[in-house]
Amino acid sequence: MKLHSIRLSLLICLITFGINYMQACSMSKITFNGVTYVGNNEDSWHTDPRIWFEPGAGSKRGACYVGYADKWPQGGMNIDGLVYDAFTMYDGNVQPNGKPIAENLPIFLRDIMQSCGTVDEVYKYAINFDRHNFDRAMMLFVDTTGKYLVMEADTMIIGNDSTFLLANFSFSKTKDLSTVSLGRYQRGRTFLEKHEIGGLDFCRTLMDTMSECRERKGDGTLYTSLYDTKRRLISLCFYHNYDRVHILSLNDELAKGEHWIAMETLFPKNEEFETLKSYITPANHITLLPIMLIVVILLLGMAAILSTQWFRQLHLAEKNLQYLRISIAIFNALLAIYIWVIMNEPAVYYFPAPYFEAGRGWINLLSYMPVLTLIVMAATGWLVFRKQVVTTTGARVGFYVNAVVWLLCAIAFAYWGLIAII
Repeated sequence: MKLHSIRLSLLICLITFGINYMQACSMSKITFNGVTYVGNNEDSWHTDPRIWFEPGAGSKRGACYVGYADKWPQGGMNIDGLVYDAFTMYDGNVQPNGKPIAENLPIFLRDIMQSCGTVDEVYKYAINFDRHNFDRAMMLFVDTTGKYLVMEADTMIIGNDSTFLLANFSFSKTKDLSTVSLGRYQRGRTFLEKHEIGGLDFCRTLMDTMSECRERKGDGTLYTSLYDTKRRLISLCFYHNYDRVHILSLNDELAKGEHWIAMETLFPKNEEFETLKSYITPANHITLLPIMLIVVILLLGMAAILSTQWFRQLHLAEKNLQYLRISIAIFNALLAIYIWVIMNEPAVYYFPAPYFEAGRGWINLLSYMPVLTLIVMAATGWLVFRKQVVTTTGARVGFYVNAVVWLLCAIAFAYWGLIAII
């Protein structure tokens, strides 16, 4: 199989396991002296940020897009100065409305950027579609006049304030913006309250204020894209370093034809980013997902075998062995569930352990599985080797296999910093 086919298969695997391509981010719109500037912070754990350029053809407008090697267009600007970026939300549960269904969000966004030049045109285009498939997404569009459009799956809101901020919350469902719990959003609001607005440099300072740099791994804002909608300029800042800016002209880059640029190559070597790249997680090393899937299957398989043995031999007198079998079976099932969860939750690898997220109690409880793994390993080893609970060779081999799988899991949990009690 060719390398490209292997990568494609792994990408499909990644999508299947639900790791979300849209990330946490924040966005600002500033209209100053008749010019509109748009800033966007992309907060993610990807290590392959890119900007690419797609010239127009016929009636299709040329545009640039920012994102990653998969070319999922996280944001961008077209030749008419229309800018957008996409956000992740978690509201969901939007119902179909009977209109033609927009099936694919990247295609939908590209169609808008190729066919629309203003916010009003975006509205007229999008109103014709059922967007319920995008119920965990929100987009912000801004044009050269300063108008902006917040697009959710079932709602579109147009505004024209001189300043506007947005982050990962449902704008349409938020009645009081002061109640938004996102620190980056509130930092931006406070900054605007305390400063007179300005141009591009002001916008860059604002995005610096709204950027994230977390303590555990130094991760947070991967890149910042700033758009001068009048001059069609894109200013890039990389990995929360706002002292260095790389400016690209949309017109000049489109004249070169279709091409892409790795953002990392536009800036001097960034040691913090090198640390992020060397940190192995499913979010940035896609080959890890099949390995974790194999572990899940092994754990579930061993749980099924032990449960079957326990059920078939309930009448036997070896009660200690029976208790051990069913206990290990239950633990293996829970461990398999936990591994499946962390395959889908990239934040687990970057936030303090045990991982906690408000409103997601089951994930918070499962976050104690790594330390429980150590406890179960020690208890099982003591029972098997000191108390001689297991006497047959076949049973011992089975427990040895379990022990090896647990040990590998424990090593991985220790590497990711997931073993913690408080």
